[in-house]
Amino acid sequence: MSEPCNTTSVRGLILQDDQLLVEHFAPLSIAFLPGGQVQGSENLHDTLDRELREELTNCEFEICDYLGKIACFWTQDGKSNSCLNHFFEVKLSPEVNIHDIQAAEPNREVRWLSLKSGAMRSLTPLVLASLIEKRINGETAEWDLIDKQ
Repeated sequence: MSEPCNTTSVRGLILQDDQLLVEHFAPLSIAFLPGGQVQGSENLHDTLDRELREELTNCEFEICDYLGKIACFWTQDGKSNSCLNHFFEVKLSPEVNIHDIQAAEPNREVRWLSLKSGAMRSLTPLVLASLIEKRINGETAEWDLIDKQ
């Protein structure tokens, strides 16, 4: 990836019972994987651990495999923005009831999207749905991508 990004974020791919955990952000009506921006000298693993604990309640987890990264570039209100998103697979602890997990931040709600429906098409970044579909189908996918919206 040759273009630099304004920010770096880390996101968790949480799959359970043929469903994908996403956070829905009401003001923009978008869905995204939980996670957030790297702060200071944090490493990616520590950032994701902190962000998941800040954003989700009633949720114990283990951060597993690194999946790759997607650089996103978009324009909002006439201003160019960019973010390099890193992705990890995250496993929930066996004792977690998926229906008890709640969003801890305002204007967000936890939603479980069925992997067997077209609901994943609402994800941001846009290329993410096809990467997840390939992963759950056991296909190889290239996670080192650029997404320009």
